[in-house]
Amino acid sequence: MKKQITENDEQLRAWMREFAALPLDESAPLDPALLWWKAELLRRWDAQRRTPTPTEIGECIQVGVGLAGALTMVIWLLRAGLPHSLLIVVILSILILLAFATITLGHLIVRD
Repeated sequence: MKKQITENDEQLRAWMREFAALPLDESAPLDPALLWWKAELLRRWDAQRRTPTPTEIGECIQVGVGLAGALTMVIWLLRAGLPHSLLIVVILSILILLAFATITLGHLIVRD
């Protein structure tokens, strides 16, 4: 059995040497139709990636509604004559909301 494995190994080695000695063919020019199909596929993928999803549109609407509600609350608090300490807390909350809105909208604008 060992002899058979050795003979097979020698045959394999000889075949590999012959295969390695074969000259490498230069690559054939690419088919223009194949290149066009690849370019078209990449263009479609890029367009699909750039199209905003319903979730992203919903995030923009949510940010707008949140900011409108926050501004309405500030106007209401100013007219109600609430203490300045409460007004400061509300304004700080609105600034935090603006920071999150900026991050959310910035993420949607600078999508890769």
